[in-house]
Amino acid sequence: MATTGVLSISWVHVRVTAMLSILAILAELLLMLAVSQGPIRARSGLRSSWEGIYRTNRLALQRVEHRYGCCGFQNARDLPSSHNCSKLIGDDMVKGCYEYLAQTVYYLSKLSARWITVVVVMQVLSLLLGSYLITRVFEVNRTWIVEAATPRGDREMEPENGGMNEPTLQPATSAGLAATANQPESANVTEAELVAVSSASHPTDVPHNDDGGEASK
Repeated sequence: MATTGVLSISWVHVRVTAMLSILAILAELLLMLAVSQGPIRARSGLRSSWEGIYRTNRLALQRVEHRYGCCGFQNARDLPSSHNCSKLIGDDMVKGCYEYLAQTVYYLSKLSARWITVVVVMQVLSLLLGSYLITRVFEVNRTWIVEAATPRGDREMEPENGGMNEPTLQPATSAGLAATANQPESANVTEAELVAVSSASHPTDVPHNDDGGEASK
C-alpha cells in the first residue's frame, strides 16, 4: 500500500494511501494488544469452551486428553471425558488439561504478536522510505512526473531543439508574384531616364580630323 502511494503521480493518491497505511498500523497495534491479553482471558474462555464440548461431543475431549496426557479441565474429577480417564492413561495423579491448553494459547499468542510486529515494522519503514523519496528525491526533480504523465506519442512528436520554432516559408500569393514581376521593369526605366538626363547635362566633345583641324560640318 505504501509503495503504491509512493509511485503514484497524483499527490491526492499519495496522501490517501499514507492515511490508509497509518490506520492499518493502528489497527495492527490494537490487534497486538488484544493478542497479548489472550493468556489472561484464556481461563474463562477455555472453561466455557470445555463445558460446551463436554455437553455435545465428549469424544473430542477424549482426543485432547490423550494428546496432552491429562484428564478433566482442572483435575481428573473436573468434567473428564469419562470416569475411568485416569485408569486409561495409567496415572492416578494425572493433571488437568487446563495447564496444557493455557500454554498452547500463550505460545500461539506470542507467535501472532511476533508476526504482527514484523508487519508493523515493515509498514513503518515503507512509509519512511516513501516520505524520503518524495521530499528528498522526487520533490527536487519532477521530470519523472512530467515524463510519466505525458503520453509516449506526444513525447516523440516534440521538437528536438528544445521547443524553439523554426522559420517557416510563407506561401506566395498572386499579389506578391505580380509585384515581384513588375519590379525589374520599373528599375530599368529609372536607369534609362538617369542616362538620358546625364547625357543632356554633359555635351559631347567636337570630333577633330587627323590633321589637327576641326572637322568640316
